[in-house]
Amino acid sequence: MQRHFRFFIFLAALGAYPASLGHKVYGALLSMPAFFAYGALRLVILGAIANSIPDLLRFFHLYFMVVLNLGFVMMLWITWIRRGALLYESITVCSFPYSSQFSC
Repeated sequence: MQRHFRFFIFLAALGAYPASLGHKVYGALLSMPAFFAYGALRLVILGAIANSIPDLLRFFHLYFMVVLNLGFVMMLWITWIRRGALLYESITVCSFPYSSQFSC
């Protein structure tokens, strides 16, 4: 269950964003290879750290990779929003969507 946590966070973000169901499914299906590649790269990085500087393996595994995981999920989600939802569904993103002073 722990290894799929990143993907479930990403699916929750996809589900919460106001886009069509088809576009959400499209984003979920296309993100699966990205998560697989990221997981493989993560293992290679941790293996290289364990081989070269084993004293820092615990730090990288428990702290650095957690931040990197969150960054990867956010980067993938923002890429999906910008390339998919904004281009194909023409959703306007406003700086202050609930303010009466600013309009889109």
